[in-house]
Amino acid sequence: VGGSRRCAGTLEVKRGEWRPVDGSDWTLTSADLACRDLDCGSAVSTRIRDEFVNKSAWKISPECIRGRYTLRECVESGSSSSVLELTCLEPVRLVGGSGRCAGALEVRRGHWRPVDGSDWTLKEAAVVCRDLDCGSAVSTAVRNESVRKSAWKIRPDCIQAGYTPRKCATSGSSSSILEITCS
Repeated sequence: VGGSRRCAGTLEVKRGEWRPVDGSDWTLTSADLACRDLDCGSAVSTRIRDEFVNKSAWKISPECIRGRYTLRECVESGSSSSVLELTCLEPVRLVGGSGRCAGALEVRRGHWRPVDGSDWTLKEAAVVCRDLDCGSAVSTAVRNESVRKSAWKIRPDCIQAGYTPRKCATSGSSSSILEITCS
């Protein structure tokens, strides 16, 4: 909560009630597992935010998370004067463009694949640009390949309903690859 997008901010867990997570003992590896549990890809950074007063917080053992348990299964009651802030990167990228904010849209579900370019508008592209911290969508285009290849099919209405590209992706093949340019 409190971040600039869905996969960034203070980590909170609900177990009866919502509480922030104590920030001590977290590594980028543990944070990476938390990001995956949140369906937010991998961790880019962690930060400990010190609070001026101790308040109710969940203690989560990084060893428990590394044991492949979910965040909810690893919480213990406690109090803390520091809370964990995470920045996760959705398993989405733009490749082959002039920089990291332009190019063919690829999504990782097991492995990276391009996205079929059918039916995408600037409205759906705006979601991708925002999730990549790349500003606003400037343009979408379809690059036609000479051969069909494995590609993710993503329905625009799924993106408009608030789901991530990864959640909306279904396996398929295409010769029309989506390219996005963000500001």
